[in-house]
Amino acid sequence: MVLALLLLTAGAACGSLKISGMGTGGTGGSLGPGSPCSMSAQCASGDCGAGNCCAAACTTSDAVCGALGCDDAGACVYPSAGTSCPGTSCSGSMLSQKACDGAGACQPQQVGTACPGNFVCAPDGGCLASCNSSADCASGFVCNAGTCVKPIEAGSCTENDDCTSEICGLAGTGNCCRALCTIGNATCGSTGCDDGGACLYPDHTVACGPGESCAANTQTNASLCDGLGHCSDGTIRCSPFVCGTNACKTTCALNTDCVAGDFCDVPAATCCADLVDGGTLAVDSALGDDAVACCGYDNAAPCRTLTRAMGLVKAGPTEEMVLQATVDGGASGDWTAEGEVYPIGLGWGVELSAPGVFFRGAIDAGSDVFQLGAIFELTADAGGDESASIVGTATNLVGIGMSQYGAKLLPYFSSAIAAGQGSTLYLANASVNGSWEYSIYAIDVSGTLILGQDRSGAVSGTVRIGNDSANNLIDGWIGIECDGCTLKDVPMNGTSSVVITGQGAYGIDVVGAIFDGGRAAIVSLSSAPIIGVAPSSVGFNTCPSKVGYFGISVSGLVTMSLDHATIQCIAEWGIVAGDGAYDSVEVPTLTINDTTIQNTEFALEVAAGSAVVSNSTIRYNGAGVVQENNFKGDLAGTIDLSGGAVGGRNTVACSNRIESGYADGGISVLNETSAALNASNVDWDTAGPDLFSCDSIQSGASFSNCTCQIAACTDAPGAAGMDAVVIDGGGTIVTNGNGLSPLDCTVPPGPDAGP
Repeated sequence: MVLALLLLTAGAACGSLKISGMGTGGTGGSLGPGSPCSMSAQCASGDCGAGNCCAAACTTSDAVCGALGCDDAGACVYPSAGTSCPGTSCSGSMLSQKACDGAGACQPQQVGTACPGNFVCAPDGGCLASCNSSADCASGFVCNAGTCVKPIEAGSCTENDDCTSEICGLAGTGNCCRALCTIGNATCGSTGCDDGGACLYPDHTVACGPGESCAANTQTNASLCDGLGHCSDGTIRCSPFVCGTNACKTTCALNTDCVAGDFCDVPAATCCADLVDGGTLAVDSALGDDAVACCGYDNAAPCRTLTRAMGLVKAGPTEEMVLQATVDGGASGDWTAEGEVYPIGLGWGVELSAPGVFFRGAIDAGSDVFQLGAIFELTADAGGDESASIVGTATNLVGIGMSQYGAKLLPYFSSAIAAGQGSTLYLANASVNGSWEYSIYAIDVSGTLILGQDRSGAVSGTVRIGNDSANNLIDGWIGIECDGCTLKDVPMNGTSSVVITGQGAYGIDVVGAIFDGGRAAIVSLSSAPIIGVAPSSVGFNTCPSKVGYFGISVSGLVTMSLDHATIQCIAEWGIVAGDGAYDSVEVPTLTINDTTIQNTEFALEVAAGSAVVSNSTIRYNGAGVVQENNFKGDLAGTIDLSGGAVGGRNTVACSNRIESGYADGGISVLNETSAALNASNVDWDTAGPDLFSCDSIQSGASFSNCTCQIAACTDAPGAAGMDAVVIDGGGTIVTNGNGLSPLDCTVPPGPDAGP
């Protein structure tokens, strides 16, 4: 037994055990597997493995990995798997060291290490140490100068497979290219790639053919390299510019620098092509920009000022443009465009559409002396059509002469709008005012003014002048000042063409041919014009306020027709004709039809010229109708209340000093001239009517010294409410076809309105 243990120990030390007498597995002795033994003959298996009988024969052929013996169960004992054994193997690019497999054999390892230097296996089972081609390199590597390296996207290379694109320069050397380069043209083709992988080409400074030329508004480019490998000689249309010397112009100074039909926007040196008849030009006081081409060409920005926009219209070949004015993209607000120049000249048939925009004008006059002007001005100009429209919408009026909060015009303006001789202004859906405090007109016109419609007839709506605040700090002075003008409105199906309120001097002042070279004035208003704020109800003392010296005043050579009008709540005269100091033999002619004059100091007074009244109502005034001599006493007016050629009955009733502070208040019809006043077909307070003849009196005296001219008069001389009175000038009042007015002439409670 001692000897067996020594042999086992010695065998273990040598890594292999040769047991004397170990059989080959044949039948031997009687000892079973695992039984201690000293020789194979003792074991039933015929194998004694290092002191114990083996159950079966063990593998012992490998010097390192062979069996060491058998354990006490008879199982073969081998060196553990992974025990290194002599020899190596190589597959692909992986190098493996051999190791025992734990069953007696020396085998290659299942997992090895990559060949050094990213090479692949050599035929002899080892790894290559250098490369001749990329086939000698592991996957993902290429051979470069005998070394296996990763391919690069850009940078220096010696062959195509050095590069991820497999493109090394133009011929396999240089820098890696990211893509193929164009090399077809000898002059413009690529010269290689830069260190970033981009193709290098000669740029457009390199000539490759004929030079540049320009003809028929087409530029033929010089034959130059295009920087992409080609020789280019393409053409360019010059529009909107024309040809210069061998090339298209890119700026303009004259309209001739632009193609036919376009014009030069001189401040921006740009040709404008989009301003067409009836087209729209955007103008925005906050978002616009006058420093660039704002003519609409090539999607340009809006202009900032109307002055700039009108400069474009004037310079261009088009008319009837729409200037769409907005504040900050369309919000209502005050027009405070930086750089706006006043007055803003309008003309050339433009339509200023500015719903919700308020034009007060310059708000800071500074300390300089300013020439009085207007916010908007139309003047005769031989170079263009001097007509324009200013419009808003029915629910969003354009405001002129005030801010959105009602602030008035300042003293360096003489009017909100001025339309000079030869011009025509159309107004619709507009609110206009001047300034009572600074005696500024709302509209001053010596050309033509059309109320209630734009030039095209597509937009209609009421023009409102002034306000009904009864506050002279924000009221106007003269609503419309007409000097030799033509003033008209358009049919509006019952809607008022114009409403004038809150004017300290005149609602409408019309003069014609008074001065040397002056022109006759023509006024025709028929679409329910209204002057003065409406009374709260029909009767005496029902006006919420009374403002103005005159509702309408006409002097000189004026022809005026007034139809479907209402004149009311005027502090003094409703209509006065020919009472100016400048009247001459050229006198006004008035035709008044279907008109109401109520709650004024004097309803209708004619001192020169004539007035024919038909189908009208004159009621609740201090005095009704006055026919008198003019200011200088050399002319006298005539009034025909019979209806003239039109016919129809008039009502002249309820005249009372309660609406007047004058002594002659309370007289319905007064004739102070030597001519007859035809008051036929009139309905009066009394059916008679009462007719009085009175001595001449001084202003302020009562009419108590009067004589009744009929059988009996209802009222006593001087009473408030006398029907017809003649001052002893030899004239008469004709009262044929009289009638009784249905009006209630009862005065409201208060001080006696009688004499």
